[in-house]
Amino acid sequence: MVNVLLSVIVPVYNVKDYLSICIESILNQTYENIELILIDDGSIDGSGEICDYYLQKDCRVKVVHKINGGVASARNAGLQIANGEYVAFVDSDDYCDNNMFEMLMATAYCMHADIVACGGEVLNEKNNVDVPAWIKRTLSTKFVVSNKFSSRTFAVRGLIPFLWNKVYKKSIIDLLGLKFNSELEIGEDTVFLKTLFPAVKTIIVIPDKLYHYRYNRDSSLSLQNQEEFILGKKHIKVINALATAWQGMDLLQKQHKHFMKWSLGYIFWQIEHLQSFELAYAFVAIWKENNLFEYESCLSKEEKKRLKKVKEYAELDEKRRERFLDKRNKIAALKEKLRSHRLTYNLFDIYWNLRHRGKDATIKCVKSIIKEYKNAIIRDGLIFHFYALLRILRVPVAYEPYKEIVELKNIHEGESCFIVAPGPSLMIKDIEYIQDLESIAVNGTISLMNYSCWHPTYYVLFDGRSYKKILKEEGRFNIDIFPKEKAFLNALLRRDIEKNTNTEKIVFVPYCNSGNSEEKNVLHLRYNDNLLWGYYDLATVTNAAIHIAQYMGFKKIYLLGVDCDYSQPKQYFSNTKNNNVKSLQKAQFVQKRMFKAYSYMKKQMNKRGVEIYNATRGGALEVFPRIQLEDAVMQIKEEIKYKERNNE
Repeated sequence: MVNVLLSVIVPVYNVKDYLSICIESILNQTYENIELILIDDGSIDGSGEICDYYLQKDCRVKVVHKINGGVASARNAGLQIANGEYVAFVDSDDYCDNNMFEMLMATAYCMHADIVACGGEVLNEKNNVDVPAWIKRTLSTKFVVSNKFSSRTFAVRGLIPFLWNKVYKKSIIDLLGLKFNSELEIGEDTVFLKTLFPAVKTIIVIPDKLYHYRYNRDSSLSLQNQEEFILGKKHIKVINALATAWQGMDLLQKQHKHFMKWSLGYIFWQIEHLQSFELAYAFVAIWKENNLFEYESCLSKEEKKRLKKVKEYAELDEKRRERFLDKRNKIAALKEKLRSHRLTYNLFDIYWNLRHRGKDATIKCVKSIIKEYKNAIIRDGLIFHFYALLRILRVPVAYEPYKEIVELKNIHEGESCFIVAPGPSLMIKDIEYIQDLESIAVNGTISLMNYSCWHPTYYVLFDGRSYKKILKEEGRFNIDIFPKEKAFLNALLRRDIEKNTNTEKIVFVPYCNSGNSEEKNVLHLRYNDNLLWGYYDLATVTNAAIHIAQYMGFKKIYLLGVDCDYSQPKQYFSNTKNNNVKSLQKAQFVQKRMFKAYSYMKKQMNKRGVEIYNATRGGALEVFPRIQLEDAVMQIKEEIKYKERNNE
């Protein structure tokens, strides 16, 4: 029975929730002659301590702690100290069946194989995310024996692109001096495998599904949610790296057909989808450098069409590129406008009801849509704008209830302020740190009165649901003592608030909701400088606070507690759930709406010379430039000192 040493290399980076399962699955293998090499790649979540625990627990474990350099450098560090005759790689968020290595090593020993691969199961962490069919197909392996390398080897199910479902004879890796390319952010395993396969004699694939691959975990080693152009540039790097490796092995000319077909298929989608001249030019340059265009005849008819299109993109001159891009952007903007228009969704609603729910449901839907447009056109359109115009003209009947708004115009001209939202990252020490500075609090921050002595200068609430929630949780609406100066509230709440609350500090602001319809997944964005004209719904109360801050003359605004993240519980509030977001799909929809609205608001503020910075500790909002809270406070205090000196 085979009993040669197998080195199992596991790169580890911030996977404490999964790491123990992975390590236990390796140490509990029925094949016991294992050397487990854990490479802690600069983890900051406690994963390194878990590695050290197993180092003390089992003499077969080796641990290397290194500065974060990426998965390629971690695997290289493992290869450097591996002593096994065979080597295997396992991702730290996955795990293996307890007989996986026994079956792979027995096959390698009995059939004198250099590489043995197995199948695997996919663990879908997020049920609403579909696992791509090609992954399932790749891991559903069949029994295959390859004793001679050819381009068909790369097409064998289970061999490309995954690294972790195999054992490899280490002497061949050493002979080639093969390492993972740490300059590649993706595809380093593909380049490694495509460089290794031509140098080995026997490759065997067995049909058993022995590896468990965790798909689409947020911090997984696998690629997720990459921006398309950046992804395309990374693909170009992978193509270039493999061309260089194969050229060094005198393999590129021999295997030109496979390389050409693979590389064209690998990058074409990005070039075509983005109509990217840069990617096309870089791709063509690689082929020219390696004299591959002389082999065009080996391509299929469809591939030749694709290559022709790529060459056309690459050869466009600068002026034609600009015209092309301008035309493409206008078409894209028009498509987005049509796709996001409320009428589009309404027509689809009618079609859906007619197709799937019958005549009665369709009639009901049509009536609802007519009522909606009636309200939008008459109540929120004609009536709203008529009264807004009367307020601008100072007509008493429309102006008197809102005259306080005019008195607040530019009262903080040139100053800086914080806008504080009740995000999950918000800390009591943070708000106490800013209690002597100008601040505008929103919505649920009123609950912080139970935990601190902080009182903002102003308070903003525009959502009727938030008002009812505060009443329910707090018992009363303490608006008369919460802000130092004024509270800005939606005028539609006036009737309810006047019954139970002292309105001395309250400024009611006209509100128009025709700009937004969450139910139809539509967000139409509008903005007007004059708060007396009214406030349009911009998807979030923080945008309302920004609008008010700009109206009062603030020129620098720092956001705090604006996380836009619905995965974390809030720390200082009665209800730890975030805004009743009950599903990942709903959270993603809300987040997308917010990002769009914040981007629009940033554009509006830039036009008006207002700077907005995000001083939130963490969160997902990257629309505004980041700044440390301590630096923001220091800047504001320096501004105050400077003004005081000038006044003296």
